[in-house]
Amino acid sequence: MIKIGRRTKAAALIEGIDRRSVFSFCSILLSYPSPWQKELEPDLKKSLSAFNPGSVKDNLETFFHYWLETSEYELEQNYVDHFDLAKKSSLYLTWYSYGDKRDRGQALVTLKQQYRQAGFELEEELPDFLPAILELAAHSCEEAGIALLEEHRIGIELLRLSLINQSCPHAALLEAICLCLKPLGESTSKRISYLIAQGPPNEAVGLEPFGPPELLK
Repeated sequence: MIKIGRRTKAAALIEGIDRRSVFSFCSILLSYPSPWQKELEPDLKKSLSAFNPGSVKDNLETFFHYWLETSEYELEQNYVDHFDLAKKSSLYLTWYSYGDKRDRGQALVTLKQQYRQAGFELEEELPDFLPAILELAAHSCEEAGIALLEEHRIGIELLRLSLINQSCPHAALLEAICLCLKPLGESTSKRISYLIAQGPPNEAVGLEPFGPPELLK
């Protein structure tokens, strides 16, 4: 059964929704399409029906309907096209800050240490994998998980914009996640605009930017 975080005094509510429930929902559906997700369909549907009306629920429902109505083959193909083959919409968040350079390795080591400090051990995935961070926030340590999401807010926002630009259904999940985080500050917005135009810092020559020029406006 899907683990939806129980509401506590420390859990911030967005539109009357416990953020951990949103993070759990998105963690599952941002993972590679697999049979285990379909086994959770009744629980996903139940958790979605419990959400209060609002933009967060609207975005989650948009993706859930797509997920229900799309064949397993199409789900897999769409996932590969947008997350495995299109670098500018990577689910590995340190890529947006470091590209493929050596500095990224140290960032991953630091992230793994932060997981351990929160009492969460990763088995296979890299620690910057967005569904893993969402799982940490939903089920292990909400405070640590949200801190990591905020730390990688620029990457999450660039991913959201890239998915919108590609007309990818998963953009709705990123919209819901961003609605559960703090609004972007001016300096963060400027950094995002720069990266949209330039791509990750120190990346190889010829890298495509994250989005078209109109996203800078």
